[in-house]
Amino acid sequence: MLKKILKILNKYNSFHILTHKAPDGDALGSSFGLCHAIQTIGKKSQVICEIPEKFMFLCENTKNQIVHHPEIIICVDLPDEKLVWPKEKYKNLDVCIDHHAANKNYAKITYNNPKAAANTENVYELIKLMNIKIDSVIADCIYTGIVTDTGRFKFSNVTSRTFQITSEILPKISNFEFINRTIFDNRSKNYLMIESEVVKNCEFYFDDKCVLLIISRDLMSKFNVKDEEISELTSIPMKISNVQTGVIIKEKEKNSYKVSIRTSNKSANKICQEFYGGGHDNAAAFEISGNLTEVKKRILKVIKIFIVSKN
Repeated sequence: MLKKILKILNKYNSFHILTHKAPDGDALGSSFGLCHAIQTIGKKSQVICEIPEKFMFLCENTKNQIVHHPEIIICVDLPDEKLVWPKEKYKNLDVCIDHHAANKNYAKITYNNPKAAANTENVYELIKLMNIKIDSVIADCIYTGIVTDTGRFKFSNVTSRTFQITSEILPKISNFEFINRTIFDNRSKNYLMIESEVVKNCEFYFDDKCVLLIISRDLMSKFNVKDEEISELTSIPMKISNVQTGVIIKEKEKNSYKVSIRTSNKSANKICQEFYGGGHDNAAAFEISGNLTEVKKRILKVIKIFIVSKN
């Protein structure tokens, strides 16, 4: 399927690259790595997305081309067309490059490899097919996707291919230390304060096998933090000994929530599918509406089934 996508890249001359709202390092690494590669072969390409401040370095060395009438729309790290951003602008989705097991096959041509630890691994394979020399821009993008989606190589999705690709691009990375510090260690005072508050009020269930965190709009307003700053809070539950399931409920607006699930028993995707969401075996998400008390009850009822069945 990558060869079919290569033919499209060679045949057409203008592209838009899309991903999901509030993109992470893998979504952005996939987007800008592919964008730069397309520009390298003399075609026009533009990434359409909002870029969190800590990932701005990914686009600094990619040409800021404006493509008004793209011939081809490419989606990356995007398992469901409902997640396309901006939704209202794009109807015909030509190509999808993804690594989610729950991919809906919504594009005309889809390359989906769930065995890839990060979607930038798939983009890397495509770029190699394009016979493009891996430069520092591409290396930075591929590495960013890998290091974020593997949790700095500590998640079970890591494969020998993950390390092989990283080894191949490592000599080309512009500033290894800068990238890691910028992504993982650059925290504001306000972030540390909201993290302390969230941890202090975390809830434990099922003999402490499940930890639930709530991030309200009022709390974010109190500490003046942006949505992009709190992504690291999703990793807190799984740092606690013996925890199998972490639940992070983030209020989007009144009676509307985004829920992130992290697990150690490969049940995250199955849990989220019960709420019409999805993702990976140990990291997935969904959106839900309703009174917070009832939302918690519904979520915990499903989680209990998976915790009991795994023990």
